Amino acid sequence: MTQGQVNMRTEPNAQSGLIWQVPAGEVMSVLGRNPAGDWLHVQLRNGLTGWMFAELLRQNTGVIQTSYEATPLPP
Repeated sequence: MTQGQVNMRTEPNAQSGLIWQVPAGEVMSVLGRNPAGDWLHVQLRNGLTGWMFAELLRQNTGVIQTSYEATPLPP
């Protein structure tokens, strides 16, 4: 869940393209994380996916096993 307005990005870095500014209180599903664990790949309830800086989210995720450097291609 977002603690405040958080930028959703195309890749796990602050210089990548902005997809959406997610409002405070948005609930999302975590799809994976980058190897450092500081960015989470998430999916919003509307189906939109992207990367968010983990420290800006209120996390109740448990252990995240899936880790990748860049956004995976759809199957």
